[in-house]
Amino acid sequence: MKTFNIDGKPIGGKRTYIIGEMAWSHDGNIENAYKILEGVAAGGDAICIHITSMPDYMIEKYAAGKGKLSAGKENARVYDFLVSINLSNEDWKRIISLAHEKRLAVLVMANDTLSLEFAAANGADGFVLSPACLDDIAFVKKMASCNRPIFIRIGGAYLGEVEEAVKTIKSMGNDSIVLIYGFQSYPTDVDKMNLAFIKTLETVFGLPIGFADHIDGDSEWAWHVPLLAVACGAKVIEKHVTYDRAKKGEDYESAIDPLDFPKIAEKIRVAEMAIGQPYLRDLTDEELKYRGVVKKRCIAARNFEPGEVIRKEDIVFKRSDEGLFVGEAKYIYNVTAKVKIAEDEPITFDKVVLN
Repeated sequence: MKTFNIDGKPIGGKRTYIIGEMAWSHDGNIENAYKILEGVAAGGDAICIHITSMPDYMIEKYAAGKGKLSAGKENARVYDFLVSINLSNEDWKRIISLAHEKRLAVLVMANDTLSLEFAAANGADGFVLSPACLDDIAFVKKMASCNRPIFIRIGGAYLGEVEEAVKTIKSMGNDSIVLIYGFQSYPTDVDKMNLAFIKTLETVFGLPIGFADHIDGDSEWAWHVPLLAVACGAKVIEKHVTYDRAKKGEDYESAIDPLDFPKIAEKIRVAEMAIGQPYLRDLTDEELKYRGVVKKRCIAARNFEPGEVIRKEDIVFKRSDEGLFVGEAKYIYNVTAKVKIAEDEPITFDKVVLN
């Protein structure tokens, strides 16, 4: 699997890369964005922001998102609503600068060329390629030419489309790619997750696979699904964050509050330690100690006088604090006792005369 670093933090290794997804949950208020950023900085490796030039991204009459807007805004036109909460480029410059001060990488989902160029010129550490742009090959090439890691979101995409995008990015000399898997409904039901597919994607593409979690932020499974994804092989976890779930602002459905983000990040760190690595290794000191406690030992089945021969049938195996292990019994078959050995006494090398 191809691995790479962003700002010194590896992606594709044993350490999970944790992203806080802001999306539009700032509701057009930079102070809200700061609150989200603070939460992500407390436990994350990167923050994902959406920078959008609306006239270059969407037609004004676009209506597919009806019913998915913030509470109280359901009747607004999607285009107009997003324009009303779109942060300015100056706001984004301040947010990117603050993120870097807090040692967060900044990943930008730019869905139009103007936003891509702005982000590239103003400190983006990587880009997120959305399903909306996956088959816009000219745009994919433009993003790849920025020579920064690309996180490809593949929700709702056919594998052929994903394959073509990966091929296009690599053709531009950029092979720092992550596929971000995740069923992108808001929120996503547990039975739609299909986390087992993460391993399949890794096998097919040979790339680090991430998981974008879109489960209901109020569900207890919002705390568990990221851990399951890590267990299923996800190398990147993306979690939506809002400034206050109680406000039910834009993109709040799958989001958690800023104070909860570092708690989930901590659980991910514990989970990855518990999962460990699949490679062969030596027994740990703790395992060796356990082995010494539980393994059966060689025990005398009868009394022996010095000089008596100890035969195979004279030895039984029982749990004991002392005595040779079962695998060592073959070394004391048909040897003589050096000292008296009582029935049910552990047999050790210093009690026999070895041949």
